[in-house]
Amino acid sequence: MELELRHMELVCRIYEAGSLSKAARVLGVSQPSLTAALHRIEKAAGGRLFDRSKQGMVPTDLGEYLLTRARPLVNEVRALRDAVRQRAEKGSSRSLRVVIAPGPYLGKFLATLSDRREVDARVDWGVADHVQRMGEGRLDVAVLGYDPAIPLSLPLGVRTRHLVDAEPCWVALGEHHPLANKPEIDLADLSDVDWIAPPGGDSDGTTAAFESACRAAGFSPRIRYRLDEVSAVTQMLVGTEAVIIAQPTCRRTAGVVARPLRGNPMQFRITFAWRASALSDEDAGEIFALLVTAYAEVIGNNEPYPTWWRANPWAHTDPAWSSVPPQATSQASATSSS
Repeated sequence: MELELRHMELVCRIYEAGSLSKAARVLGVSQPSLTAALHRIEKAAGGRLFDRSKQGMVPTDLGEYLLTRARPLVNEVRALRDAVRQRAEKGSSRSLRVVIAPGPYLGKFLATLSDRREVDARVDWGVADHVQRMGEGRLDVAVLGYDPAIPLSLPLGVRTRHLVDAEPCWVALGEHHPLANKPEIDLADLSDVDWIAPPGGDSDGTTAAFESACRAAGFSPRIRYRLDEVSAVTQMLVGTEAVIIAQPTCRRTAGVVARPLRGNPMQFRITFAWRASALSDEDAGEIFALLVTAYAEVIGNNEPYPTWWRANPWAHTDPAWSSVPPQATSQASATSSS
């Protein structure tokens, strides 16, 4: 069993309740079943997450580590659920069926979108299958992240706008890694390290693009780990000298740093797609503007991406970017550094 979001939410519930008995009452389950569930989660995590004491359930070091990183994510998901539920209770139009590739801007985008429309949202990797579902009328909107070398074969009635034409791929590694202090890293210098496979990389072309870039740099990557859970990836980066391809907008995480790759040997494209029969061009433009705003807020997450962004306007050519104030990325950078 791998750690999933629902497991992290259960751990947070136990921590918030202070005891298994109280948590069981809140969740409406029996204490034995909750105890068994916790044991399964601890087995997946690789160690005990709580110690029993007179004060109740006290997190272990591993539990504190997990809670510190899981609680912001769990709280964000709870807030999104509440917002979507409130929107649904208003009884407005049919839910807009949305799928979005994982990214640091998705919470902001989905929250602001759900304030305006009833949304049935799903976070998932993939490109061709999402486009196919749109062509079959089973999906209305998709935010796709993929290797720009992959041609999009669009069904009739599906339209697109590129949020980012070419986002450079960076590398994430533990702050203890011998290369962590370099302002940028040559891909060839990572020829002898253990790699974590890009989550979802087989479905969006990232894995193939990554392996191709490594071959061009003179080596075949030693992919040792395949993990889809963000918390598990973070734990592996902190606890080992493994590295992974990362977005330059990734959130700052304790113990982990993100560094540019010299020469930008890999790129990523983020595309907004919609069914013309589900959204007018005007409605699609309003939703796309929300996506632009959400992405603009994360450009400053890691230096020197804001500088690169301003110096390379060819990488974000959609006219909607002209409405973003020039100082927006600088403000985002200052916020992320505080």
